[in-house]
Amino acid sequence: AITLMVRNTNTRSGDYAGFTDVPRPSHADYPAQVKWQGAQDAAGGGHFSGRLTAPLCIAGGLCLQYLKGRGIEIGAHIQSIGDVTDHRFSPTAPELPVPAGTLPVLDADPFVSSELSGGRRIYTSALEISMRSASLIVSDRVSLRFGASVNDSTGLPEGTITYSLIYTVGEDGEAAECPLLASSADGYIYFATDGMSAKQMADTVRGCVRATMTLDGKVYEKRSEKISYSVTRYAANMYGRGEGDSASRFDRLLGAMLGYGSAAQSYFGYNTDNSAILALPEEGRTPPEYAEDELFRRAEAAPVVNYSSTAHITSASLELKDAVGIRMRATGLEEGSAYCLLVWSHAEYAALAASGGDLGALMTIGNCQTVLSGTDGVFVLDGIPAKKLADTYYFRLCEIGGDGTVRYDRVLSYSVTTYCANKASGSDSLAALCRAIATYSAAAREYFGYTVNEG
Repeated sequence: AITLMVRNTNTRSGDYAGFTDVPRPSHADYPAQVKWQGAQDAAGGGHFSGRLTAPLCIAGGLCLQYLKGRGIEIGAHIQSIGDVTDHRFSPTAPELPVPAGTLPVLDADPFVSSELSGGRRIYTSALEISMRSASLIVSDRVSLRFGASVNDSTGLPEGTITYSLIYTVGEDGEAAECPLLASSADGYIYFATDGMSAKQMADTVRGCVRATMTLDGKVYEKRSEKISYSVTRYAANMYGRGEGDSASRFDRLLGAMLGYGSAAQSYFGYNTDNSAILALPEEGRTPPEYAEDELFRRAEAAPVVNYSSTAHITSASLELKDAVGIRMRATGLEEGSAYCLLVWSHAEYAALAASGGDLGALMTIGNCQTVLSGTDGVFVLDGIPAKKLADTYYFRLCEIGGDGTVRYDRVLSYSVTTYCANKASGSDSLAALCRAIATYSAAAREYFGYTVNEG
């Protein structure tokens, strides 16, 4: 006789009381409830408990050894998952696992390698991707930079595999994707998200790298593990750590940035229980102070030009969504004509004037660097960098008739802080958001040494 003993010295039946209503992921709680409708023993996991699994495994291990000594081997494999199927093992196969070529799913996968060892075929990963870093980029926009290392033994030609970053913002955020930003000779790859919404600064960002390639018309994919990052945690760790003017400017930028995030949370009614600014110590929660004329810079006057278009820009406002922008609306549109909006900055205009260039040419569709298309007469200049929110932008509607005739509207000028100045005097959430935007812009100009309207 063989006696087995596994001592159970940690019994707390009460810990399992709620699992019939809230089952544990990847456990048998839910299947047991569905099958036995509460008749199962939930305490300790019942007959699915490790207390039963452990002796069964020990007994099974002894039996496998005994049977092998008599020339009997027992093996198992996954024959299908969903509509992905491998060949079924022969019950009379002379050796297990079976020779190469019997597992077509693994054998065809370019991200899997195999080799014979001791009469057995061993499958291993031919592409290892490991997340290595995540960091904050505070430049034209607030964005995140992710880094990963790649160990590629697939033997595939360079450029065959496509890498991208898959990330989510917040618990219920939809997955977004961004392409490879850069790579290095030592196997590191880097990605940068395309900006980050102000209202989501208190959210956790989770990302992984996805590798894909197409072979014989089939797409193969492999993903790394996920890594998480928090803007507010970074700000809390960095605030007040340095000394001198540069460190003080950076602290003011962090305070203004999270203040803007909190104001956006309040305005949009988003995640208001987790205000971004509360990540900073008490002294960092008061917005940095700047002179009113520095906060609310007014737009420069627009140049006076001749115009012939029957359609006109009739309203300009702030675009307050995921990124700050300027929204223009045109009326008087004629059926059969196409419309676009020409945009240039005061910095472009001033530089051309200083060089003696043709200012009139800048205001035409053939020479303007930024041309916006619109829908139903609405045009949006989106994603303006924080340090440039006080800059003046010029707008001119261009009408292209059905016969190819080009006509232009007059020129209008506008700046984000012009709008903020008109709205910031109130006491509602919009006023608070406008003041926070202006403060963040002033802090960004101070930190980056940027002068308004100088490009």
